[in-house]
Amino acid sequence: MRSHNTRKGRDTRDVLVTAARFAELKDRLLPVLRARGDAPPRQMWPGTGARDAWCANLARLHAAEEGAALVRGFCLYEMSAPSSKRARAPAWRCCFHVVVATRTPSGRVVYVDPNEARRRGDEDAPYIFVPSARAYASLSDAELLSGQWLVGSVLLGDARLCSAVLAYEQTRGRRASLVASTPEALVAKRRVAVSLLPHFGTWLRLRAIDEDPETLGEMMGMPVHAPGTEADASDAVASYQAVAANPESYVPGILGLQLELECRERLLAGTVTVDRVKTLFFAYYDDTHRAMRQAQMDAATTRLSQLHP
Repeated sequence: MRSHNTRKGRDTRDVLVTAARFAELKDRLLPVLRARGDAPPRQMWPGTGARDAWCANLARLHAAEEGAALVRGFCLYEMSAPSSKRARAPAWRCCFHVVVATRTPSGRVVYVDPNEARRRGDEDAPYIFVPSARAYASLSDAELLSGQWLVGSVLLGDARLCSAVLAYEQTRGRRASLVASTPEALVAKRRVAVSLLPHFGTWLRLRAIDEDPETLGEMMGMPVHAPGTEADASDAVASYQAVAANPESYVPGILGLQLELECRERLLAGTVTVDRVKTLFFAYYDDTHRAMRQAQMDAATTRLSQLHP
């Protein structure tokens, strides 16, 4: 993970917790993650279902096995800062995870993960799964499998590192911001689609900005909508509402919307060229990106001061 906001949030890496390491950590981790009566943790292996069909893979296995049940919990990673010369206390990222409990003919309960590893490179590595009824307790199984919700992770351990990572990631857009220090504080956010403004992809490429276009576009105030329900671009009221409905924006998105509407009218009237429109949008993106980064940095600084006075 890279960060320009705080040294504490820079160069951290997440490494799967091994069985041996878990034996050392469990007394510290389990009371914070589990509810009384939860099934014991276990080492598991990832499946083969594609990551982009995570919910569908779980739903398919759940429906195929009679008496099967979804089991919520956390997949454990240890956070480290390899560039740090100072030894620090350990810290962990506990990613929300779901597996399916099935029964063998003899009645033994077996947990199965239908999905491939969470990250490329971990395909052949086992992971520690901690069942937890505290994980997104407010969401029903149907809601979890709907694909409409984004889920996140709990950070535990070294207070300074966790505070820095929380402050950094909670300002990095809808998906990255899904982090908290307890299962109860971990909220889910609705999945949305972002209507990217004209020439945005070209601007990203020419400016060598290696970030997810929709995440960055949302933070730069572009219109958001429920997947499959994009507003008619010619409907100014609907477009305004799509901009106003963007809670992840750090800048007033209405300026970009006004520019788009103005350029569309001028293009139809033949009073502006496509190249000129591209130049106008590039200038808008340059200014907006700088303002967004400053607001983002200010927000991270404020969050860090609140989390670790």
